[in-house]
Amino acid sequence: MINMPLLDEQVRAPRKSAGKDGSATGVDLKAIADEPVAETMKKGASDIRVAPYANRVLMRTVRTLGAEDGSLTGADLEAIADELITGAVRIGASDIHVTPCNDRMRIRVRVDGAMLDAFELPVPNGIQLIRHFKAVAGMDHARTFRPTDGRQTRHVDGHEVDLRLVCAPCINGEILAIRLLSQQRLSHTVAELGLSESERYPIERWLAGGTGMLLATGPTGSGKTTSVCALLRELKMTDRRVITIEDPVEYQIDGVSQMQVDERHGLTFAEGLRTMLRLDADYLLLGEIRDAETAQLALKASTAGRALMGTLHSRDAFGAITALRNWGLEDDRIATCLSLVIAQRLVRRLCPHCRRLGRPTETTVRWLTMLGLPVPKRAWHPVGCSECCSIGYRGRTGIFEVWSLAEEAYQLTLDHADETTLRRSTIAGGHRPLILDGVSKAVQGLISFDELRLLGSFYLPSPGTPADELLQLTLSDGCVVSDQEEQTARRSA
Repeated sequence: MINMPLLDEQVRAPRKSAGKDGSATGVDLKAIADEPVAETMKKGASDIRVAPYANRVLMRTVRTLGAEDGSLTGADLEAIADELITGAVRIGASDIHVTPCNDRMRIRVRVDGAMLDAFELPVPNGIQLIRHFKAVAGMDHARTFRPTDGRQTRHVDGHEVDLRLVCAPCINGEILAIRLLSQQRLSHTVAELGLSESERYPIERWLAGGTGMLLATGPTGSGKTTSVCALLRELKMTDRRVITIEDPVEYQIDGVSQMQVDERHGLTFAEGLRTMLRLDADYLLLGEIRDAETAQLALKASTAGRALMGTLHSRDAFGAITALRNWGLEDDRIATCLSLVIAQRLVRRLCPHCRRLGRPTETTVRWLTMLGLPVPKRAWHPVGCSECCSIGYRGRTGIFEVWSLAEEAYQLTLDHADETTLRRSTIAGGHRPLILDGVSKAVQGLISFDELRLLGSFYLPSPGTPADELLQLTLSDGCVVSDQEEQTARRSA
């Protein structure tokens, strides 16, 4: 028989969580695995890193599997793989990672952007599990010295889940990453993304009769694909023809013609875009603008009267101008074609059932002080309850910056003004920068200040501008609190 304990540091030296009296309370996750979920939650195990029922299912499955010598049969591997996928989907994980270490194989899941420990396997069994996943995804399991990828479709709780697998060699062995793509995550509308009413208005106006180019910008994992899919959902309900070229097609949308990049057969982003221009489309989606040729063709499409959506990497909305210039695009073409830029980040949402008010953390105080911003007297903090699997966060929301090129920005772009000048001029005219939306959501209790800080650096509005005054006022007024939450906070204090 083999045993699949949770990670060694969790079993041999359980992490400590603070009790109500401030004392440390040890939480043995291995023991928790055999307990009912309700009993687990009563203990206040706020440091459980994965949903307790998922741990319990995995532990019980593995304890009944394997021969005395520790080997696993094909049926054993299928059972472990099924339970791993099912448990990950049920707790809302977006990715599964199987990582080799010196003496064990570590399995983790990504939930709401955070990597959470699941369990570990002995190295031989971990290698067997990776080979099993590669085999069922149609990958060559004997090809261990070069990166490989594949895909598979499974059904979990009656819903179809698409698995995208990538395997690559590392010094300790092969590493496996599995992206879980569920059509349930595609149900977002533009109104549900987390945009304010003032931010939604220019987007809805562009969708209603837009021309030119709309760009969604941000780093990898910032939710650009989710936002673009929400726009596509809005468009598919109209009488317009929508065609996309993507690599890969992560979500299939009924009513939208989607093309998959296939460079082996000559279908690149550039070739796909050329073809789309001949297909009489009203709206075009370019999955990602990643080189000069694609950028040139994107502008050509938008000047030809098509409305084009695309994504690219930049720190904020104004960084899109610099990115396009770096690909050799002329300022007059950028100013003429670029209509709207949506910059965004994804942040974990506080669980509304257990969030609590308290003093800001020391890191929050130092961060706001360093930025020259007022420190609120109280801030929202994560706690952990049965609704959020004792993590304190449940789901994610976006923070946004929507920039519609007005006449002044158009002229500055023609004059080759750099992005700093564009940013200062636009913010001075009343534009809402990214940090203002983030601070507003932290004050409302949707996200925590600590999560906002972890997003990295922000561009601050210049002193005396409307955005700066609103930012100062938002922090000075303090958190938005209901009467019931106010009473709870007073009792806790």
